[in-house]
Amino acid sequence: MMRSPVALLVAGLCSIIVANPARGDLSEQSQTNRARGALPGVHRVATAEPIAPGIALFAGAGYGFASSVLAADDSHHRATGALAAGLAIRSWLALAVRLDGRYDRHKGDEIGTTGDRIEQGYVGDPRFMARVRTQIAPSLSLAGQMTLWLPGQNAPSVVPSATSIDALAVMSVTPPGWPLRVGANLGFRLDNSAESSDDTMRLSEPDRLSLGVSEANAVLLGVGAAYWVDPIEVVGEWTWDVLIGDRAPDLGQSPLRFTAGMRVVISSSVVAQLLLEVNAADHPGAGPADPLVPFEPRISMHGGLFFHFGGPARPGALSAPVPETGPGSITGQILGRDDRAIAGATVVVAVGNDQRQMVSDAQGRFAVSDLSSGSVAISVQKFGYKGQLTALTLKPGEQRELSLRLAMRSEAQLPPAQLRGFVRSYGGRGVRATLRVEPIGVEVTTGDDGSFRIDLEPGTYEILVSASGYRQQRRPVAVRQGGVLIVNLDLKPKK
Repeated sequence: MMRSPVALLVAGLCSIIVANPARGDLSEQSQTNRARGALPGVHRVATAEPIAPGIALFAGAGYGFASSVLAADDSHHRATGALAAGLAIRSWLALAVRLDGRYDRHKGDEIGTTGDRIEQGYVGDPRFMARVRTQIAPSLSLAGQMTLWLPGQNAPSVVPSATSIDALAVMSVTPPGWPLRVGANLGFRLDNSAESSDDTMRLSEPDRLSLGVSEANAVLLGVGAAYWVDPIEVVGEWTWDVLIGDRAPDLGQSPLRFTAGMRVVISSSVVAQLLLEVNAADHPGAGPADPLVPFEPRISMHGGLFFHFGGPARPGALSAPVPETGPGSITGQILGRDDRAIAGATVVVAVGNDQRQMVSDAQGRFAVSDLSSGSVAISVQKFGYKGQLTALTLKPGEQRELSLRLAMRSEAQLPPAQLRGFVRSYGGRGVRATLRVEPIGVEVTTGDDGSFRIDLEPGTYEILVSASGYRQQRRPVAVRQGGVLIVNLDLKPKK
């Protein structure tokens, strides 16, 4: 059943790449929010974080094993390889392509025969992906993804009638003040892949297991999370492809996976990944009367490398050329001592009442698009570092690139919570003002540019703002433990 001999070459090439990672004169951090499709994700679970500019590449290989599949003493082995490339067209739009290769080897007594049999085969399939995203709230993003899967009989052939489509809705949450990202997926697979396999009734049972095609559509469910413990990202996810339709097997045979592992920063452009995946579903039947459904090993190991090229300019670079109209965007990089990128920093970008919150990736990068022109406040907070508040004016259509630096601070200096922002006139100019925090009575005076910073215990307060020549203003606020809240105050002049 040699559908694609190219797959073995892909698996072997990926194994060589993983065994000999590229090293170079690069900084010590890299982005890790890319999944096996070279787009933001955990592993199989997609996430909707801002898509960093540039090109992302992924090369990976794996091994899976299952026993007692068709008989009590048989075994099934699977070697996998994947190559993927992703390109950020805009911060809200990305395209990707992935080639999956697979080599299966089955050893054991086939039903109805005698003697020890060994059967093997190769499979290779390309997939094309497009993803769009939007920011709903500072810590909430949504995305939609379409995947086009082109199964064939013998690569590079394509069977048009076998073309299958995945439609996926994606939700991501980045809790304020935490280097954590959580993703949830809900989707549907229109699966025509069984059309790529001819005369399946004459195939042996091991060959039917190795096809990797399905006569059933699927509802796609998944939840995953990734947590930064610098310089490692710990990941875990649950995915379930619920097979549906007239040819669907019992619900317990739908692929049900639990995955855990980590990604380790090697350099500013390279991240290594190691994952363990367990399939908790029952093994499907493989007889001539059984429906064709995907078979997955009981336990699998996956390793790979992510590469990222391009993105924000080097520290100190100037802004890009400014178009005359349209929404603006800001991309940046958070750096510390010796130009070391800072991952997991909470970045809040505020333009008036529009606040966007995100977490810097492993290369310290962040990106936000569709910004209105005007005064912008950018707050950067990371546990163990002194926070930074930056003010700038964004022109219509401007694409601003920034390099923001954080200094270390001692544990004794760390505030439990913090309130930051600017006091400005309606014309956008900084106002020298006095802020009083009720009911505790703390007073601070803004700087000449209108900036202020107040360290507070977690709780709910009311801010009273007074400035000569302006109307007094009150603003209720609530600050959380270890968090930073940005409040920008625009004062009306007295009549």
